[in-house]
Amino acid sequence: MRCKCQSHSINGGNRLFEIYPTLDNEWHPRYLNNIENIIRSDICSRLQSLVLPATSPELIQLIFHGEFPCLRICHLGQCKPIILPSSMTIQQLNFRQLTIREQNGHELERILLVCSSLVYLDFSCDNVIPPFIFINRCFSSMKYLRLGRLKNFFFHNGQFDFLLSLFPNLLQFYLTANQCRENVETIIFREIAHYLRHRCPLLKILVLRIYMQGHMRSSYSIGNFKEITEMHSLFNYIEKCDSRLMITSHGFIQHHVYTRRYARPSFK
Repeated sequence: MRCKCQSHSINGGNRLFEIYPTLDNEWHPRYLNNIENIIRSDICSRLQSLVLPATSPELIQLIFHGEFPCLRICHLGQCKPIILPSSMTIQQLNFRQLTIREQNGHELERILLVCSSLVYLDFSCDNVIPPFIFINRCFSSMKYLRLGRLKNFFFHNGQFDFLLSLFPNLLQFYLTANQCRENVETIIFREIAHYLRHRCPLLKILVLRIYMQGHMRSSYSIGNFKEITEMHSLFNYIEKCDSRLMITSHGFIQHHVYTRRYARPSFK
């Protein structure tokens, strides 16, 4: 197995370090171990940018305990769930960009609190994001937010509105969410459009992927696609594929199998 990687030497610990396999399935833990033998706080104390396809729990702990004080761009790819102290005594991290996937939903609040200067956040989990307890402020620096795949998500119980209220200056928002199977919510797209206009007036790019449950899986329950596109200036394209509904501002996925599609006439 060969790993065709692109890398930039660290050179004193302050330069970008990247490594990407040509294909995801070419990645092997041995390469990760070789990389992490180099990425140590004693020789990379001035490291500013770190981009990895996967990250070990050991390196995660070093990063979130402030062992790389100059780190600003941190894309960690796949990694085991991090565990941050519930007491919130952990020091502030000055990240501007963070990608971290396959996490527990309850860690999102702690990540926001310890990385309060983020401009870019790509966070995914495979469970529920519980109500926030400690956050009582907004994060005005956040411009790009990607959240997925949130389980048992509700749009009309205050969860969606509160989430948007934390990021008033968003320019790009991507959300992938599953409806609750046991308590299926009737989604009112006009209300979603209102929340977006009210909370994120600067938004330029939007992608909503909603995995429907129960009666919401039928096109009849979703409503008229043309009417939905008229509810918000960014509701330009709608695609329905089995249980998944996608509303986006910037176009369809090319060559994707679909059931129904609709594009606002001016964007066809």
